[in-house]
Amino acid sequence: MPFLTYYLLKDFKRVRNNLMNWLPNSSFELGWLIYYNVSTQLQAYTRGVMLQSLIMTAFCAIGFSIIGLDIPLLLGAITGLFNLMPYIGPIISIVLSLLVGAAMTPLDPTILYLSVIVIVSAQIFDNAVVIPSIVANAVNLHPVQAVLGILIFGSLFGTIGIILAVPAIATGKIVFKNIYADMANASLKAAA
Repeated sequence: MPFLTYYLLKDFKRVRNNLMNWLPNSSFELGWLIYYNVSTQLQAYTRGVMLQSLIMTAFCAIGFSIIGLDIPLLLGAITGLFNLMPYIGPIISIVLSLLVGAAMTPLDPTILYLSVIVIVSAQIFDNAVVIPSIVANAVNLHPVQAVLGILIFGSLFGTIGIILAVPAIATGKIVFKNIYADMANASLKAAA
């Protein structure tokens, strides 16, 4: 995977230009416009996801600090990063926080329950507030579109569908809008 990523980043412009050369001259401008809008939208999505991870990091670090769990900043950062993996990430975060809580002396069982509550409440906050408002707003989607898209893609394609739902919907929306606008302009020119 690292080698593939390296070569994709290294040869991206050449590959992009070769793909654009496949377009007929009449569609080149539309293709370039769609490419530009999609890449801008995906960059905004990436920034939104990074902000989502940062918010989860802060939420969990503060929560862990309040309940008295050891190494709250590190656990918060790990939880924020693992939040990018649906289903699996929160489970790993819960296990790590339970391990840290169990390693504390003297062992206090309430800290184990509280650490689970911190992560579960952070997940609820993330799914109810952060994803619909920040991530969906970054890609110009209504929060309902984002939530429904995640649910539909998740039920159809599983974990990969959940990860790719918002960028796929945003990309499809851009492609549809641009192609529809081009077809409308072509029909207006033909009618005139």
